[in-house]
Amino acid sequence: MLSIVRSDQMVEVVEAYRAFVAPCDARSSVAELLETVSSEHLAGLRCVVLTNSAALTGARKRARSRSRGKKARHSEVAGLYHAAWQGQAAWIEIFVDKTLDRLPRWLQRVRLARNLLLARVLFHELGH
Repeated sequence: MLSIVRSDQMVEVVEAYRAFVAPCDARSSVAELLETVSSEHLAGLRCVVLTNSAALTGARKRARSRSRGKKARHSEVAGLYHAAWQGQAAWIEIFVDKTLDRLPRWLQRVRLARNLLLARVLFHELGH
């Protein structure tokens, strides 16, 4: 577990993969990206969970959310924002396999390339 601390704000970066090995150090990339975000945009966010689409099971795999005006299955999206609910803080879920599958394997190891793709998903979800 990696935590980013800003004044009284702490955002954890947690990896929770199922039968998957990330092709790069996605956790440190997301931590670097979070360091560039102001505290006011991180307010209320507890953690960012890095996972893969195979970790979704049962109802969560079949669930749908709106994405760019269309409904998309959770197993097909690159990330999800989970709003604060019943006393639990908001959190973001990033599916690393779906996020990085646009790049050839060798290019996933290039920091700039992977940071651009991870940033796109992370900052989109932060916008919620």
